[in-house]
Amino acid sequence: MNNSSCPKDKYISRREATFILGFKNTRSISELIKQGYLKTYTFGEGTRELLSKKEVLNLPQKDPPV
Repeated sequence: MNNSSCPKDKYISRREATFILGFKNTRSISELIKQGYLKTYTFGEGTRELLSKKEVLNLPQKDPPV
């Protein structure tokens, strides 16, 4: 998706997604993108890829250790 304006509250960086999902580094996010669980979006002239905050929050969560 390539739009000229990016709603700041709807899209987040890989780093923010890493923090939200509790991963140690962004490689896990890259793997989710590669496997098709997440899509990336670019806006305007920039090449920075953003993620949909809604898609990140809707990912299935891992069960906590017992």
